[in-house]
Amino acid sequence: MNIQNEPLYDEKSFEDREKEMRDLLPPPSEEDITNFKQQVSEWIKLDEQTKKLAIAIRERKTHQRALGKKIQDFMISHKYDNLNTQNGVIKSNVKDVVQPIKLSEIRNKIEELDENQKLTKAEIIEKFFDAERPKVKKQSLLRKVPKVSMHLDL
Repeated sequence: MNIQNEPLYDEKSFEDREKEMRDLLPPPSEEDITNFKQQVSEWIKLDEQTKKLAIAIRERKTHQRALGKKIQDFMISHKYDNLNTQNGVIKSNVKDVVQPIKLSEIRNKIEELDENQKLTKAEIIEKFFDAERPKVKKQSLLRKVPKVSMHLDL
């Protein structure tokens, strides 16, 4: 048996096979069709609601980020690290972090090298990652909600 000469697929097209399969199946009843239509319309309604809710969440998150920036600026200027509220503790954190290296920067520096200067991975790491990078201040605002345990040990 020579496998190389055999075709990888039958001569019939995919559409022809699909039509044959549909012809073998019994047609759906009227009740099945109406049930299917109701399910499709409900799915579309839920999809529309999900999209509207996603837009509302995005708008609220944008507003929350703007308010968070103002709150954090106030907390930093008055040297508040923690703010106790009825709904938990709001923590403001400022730390100095090393500025990350962008992949585009590495590509640009590699392209600047001569074609004769091929670098190994170790040389690339030594040249770009071990270099002194500037530090940037990173600010974060976080709300910690106390966990409530519902266990009753009797």
